[in-house]
Amino acid sequence: MKNTEAETQEGNVVSVDGDKFTSKCTEGKMHHHILARGATVTCDGPDYKLADLKPGTKVRVTMQKSDLNIDD
Repeated sequence: MKNTEAETQEGNVVSVDGDKFTSKCTEGKMHHHILARGATVTCDGPDYKLADLKPGTKVRVTMQKSDLNIDD
């Protein structure tokens, strides 16, 4: 059985490059993400493309804990 426990981070978009993006969380830490195949990007309801997110856009990123890859 796959672990479906999730973690959510909130912050702002710093940069977007293809399927990768960097966000800065409310604690001031930088987080690097790769958008999973089949993942959705939404903003106040409608679907967006990752490229639609501009630096400074507020985001909430939800990830499965089993997918976390944290660099110290």
